[in-house]
Amino acid sequence: MKVVVFGPDERVGALIDDQIIDLNLAYATYARQAKDEPLPYAMAAAMSPANLADFIAAGPRAIESTEIALDHLKKTGSYEGLRGEQLRLDAKDVRLHPPLVSRGARIMNAGGNFADHSQGSRLRRQHREVTLEEVRAEAIERGMWGFNKLAVSAIGQDDTLQYPAHGTRLDYEGEVAIVFGKPIKDFKGGELAPYIWGYTLQNDFSLRDQREPQGGAYAFGKNFDGCSSLGPCIVVGELPDPQDIPFQTRVNGEVRQSGNTRDMIFSFADWVQNLSRRFTINPGDILSGGTCAGTGMDSSEYDEKGVPDPKLFLKPGDAVEVSSASIGRLRNQVV
Repeated sequence: MKVVVFGPDERVGALIDDQIIDLNLAYATYARQAKDEPLPYAMAAAMSPANLADFIAAGPRAIESTEIALDHLKKTGSYEGLRGEQLRLDAKDVRLHPPLVSRGARIMNAGGNFADHSQGSRLRRQHREVTLEEVRAEAIERGMWGFNKLAVSAIGQDDTLQYPAHGTRLDYEGEVAIVFGKPIKDFKGGELAPYIWGYTLQNDFSLRDQREPQGGAYAFGKNFDGCSSLGPCIVVGELPDPQDIPFQTRVNGEVRQSGNTRDMIFSFADWVQNLSRRFTINPGDILSGGTCAGTGMDSSEYDEKGVPDPKLFLKPGDAVEVSSASIGRLRNQVV
């Protein structure tokens, strides 16, 4: 199921082809028509909550209940609610929000987690020839590093990104991310699937010309208005292996990145084992696996002062799309 957060009230819906179905209202309709439930809206609030945080907290029951409700609507052919509500909407007519349980959710990002991305950066920026095996070995020896992106700054499907006035090298980074469904503390490794609620896409927009003073902790190059685009949906129950998800990034229709999560240096389970020793990962938190080669940073030529040519970086008017066949297409335009 492709779960979305849509509309002015940020309700939970299912994305089916080019249509969105309100899952809470769908269940209320099913409960009255098929089960003769006297309190269909109250029952729907428990079985198929209208907001994402409660929907995730309801666990497998919510997914199973809504699948039954969707089958009922399909059989009856009617998509009108008990009070005349329109249960099915055209996706093009509805705003899709970033699929966040709240603006306080964590967006955790793996840094330097694809060897080909780091290899290109070393070659272009440091004029240093290294093999993929050397990059991978160096990363393992150094250990994991990453950063948080502020959920309050996130944007969603078809939202515009206003070019930050304080930057000159705006970059794209297509990534696959997991959304957690259960709290995790002190994960010991092994099977991560029971903790994964679903998968989404992220464009980790980055300002490559922003550097912080020694000891800075604000990640200026990673945090600004619109710095993280998430969506278009969360795919639930359809992807068995988090370490085998292909993805691409296009700029104005041109393919810039082609990657697969199997090439992550540290797996999602590795990251969860590391992070959960330090803090509890909560339902709805997001962990993004990092990006592959093809960004402006690892593809551009650098001058003698270490400044990259601006040609491959984003400019106002550019359209960026991160896609995965199993998840969808996340589109944004720079303005």
